[in-house]
Amino acid sequence: MNIQTQILRTARKLISFHSTADDPEALEGIVAYVAGLLEGTDLRVRKLVYNDVPSLLITSHNTAKPDILLNGHLDVVEGYPEQFEAFVKDGYLYGRGSVDMKLFNAVALQVMLDMHAEQPDLSIGCYFSCDEESGGHQGAREFIRAGYAAKLLINGDAGVDYTLVTGSKGILRFTMTADTHPGRPAYPWEGVNAAQVLIDAFNRIQSRFPGSQDASAEDNWHTTYSISKLNTEQHPSGLPFRASMTLGINFVDDISYDQLFDELQELVPECHLVQVNVAERLEVDHEGEVYQRFLDIAKQHFQQPFQVKKDNGSSDAKFFKHAADHIIIVKMPGCGAHEPAERALLDGILPMYNTLMDLCRSEVQELAIETIQGAYEE
Repeated sequence: MNIQTQILRTARKLISFHSTADDPEALEGIVAYVAGLLEGTDLRVRKLVYNDVPSLLITSHNTAKPDILLNGHLDVVEGYPEQFEAFVKDGYLYGRGSVDMKLFNAVALQVMLDMHAEQPDLSIGCYFSCDEESGGHQGAREFIRAGYAAKLLINGDAGVDYTLVTGSKGILRFTMTADTHPGRPAYPWEGVNAAQVLIDAFNRIQSRFPGSQDASAEDNWHTTYSISKLNTEQHPSGLPFRASMTLGINFVDDISYDQLFDELQELVPECHLVQVNVAERLEVDHEGEVYQRFLDIAKQHFQQPFQVKKDNGSSDAKFFKHAADHIIIVKMPGCGAHEPAERALLDGILPMYNTLMDLCRSEVQELAIETIQGAYEE
């Protein structure tokens, strides 16, 4: 069986698992499947469980900080039942998680296996979480808190094709609620309309981010926000006594989500704010040698240059900002993540595999040079 066929076979099986946050049996099943793929090898396979959510660490050596750690997530967002039956059509692999990100996971597994066979002294591994789609707080965050790290992290959960992602926006998603005692429709001075209070509060939050309208596909590094839910509860008089919204802010400010949350709560003290989903901002110093090597290698195998760009979304890579010496964030070419027609480009499989293999080989050479230099300095 050739490499592409093996990778595709693994990816199709991964897609068959309904590995959503509300299906713990499927999450356990997909972790067991990946672990089973490695039976008979000398790789170390460890199932990790944080707050009842499983994840999987596979390493070639007994270390908490491998030289290279390939990183992905096995969970997916909800989809239609037919999306969990992968199929190939017109050069694409269709299915829930094909591009986000089960095909990359299959590539990562193959790269780890083949690099371990080729360079048995290289410390390489894979870490797969099962809660990235719901924030990553019971997976990668706890993984880092437990003391794990990496010299080079390769994460396959970027949001843009043919791109070396060098940063991701912070995420602050929260509910904002106004509770009041309203008057009657014809006598508004008798009370306070909760919907009006909420609207006024939202307008003040909008004013905090004056450059949000400048964001575009070409120039995306601006804070953006969107309302995903809006509800009111009516008083018998007919006016709302409670109004609430769920607001998502993807921010570029160099602050933590807690700092931003506290600032917004001070800005709208008449409303009650509750965090729903959060992620820290990540910005990678991409001037290092490893990033240029990646760009050169990727251009060779994909037959086109990769752009260097910051991402709108987020990934588990954010948790490694202080736990990895270098972070590379890419994705399998494809489109429709989280959509009914999610699909990954088949012609991206071998270029990604060969790019990661050659990058790992180049890291072996760099590590050898570092070892020689260290011995010489001693």
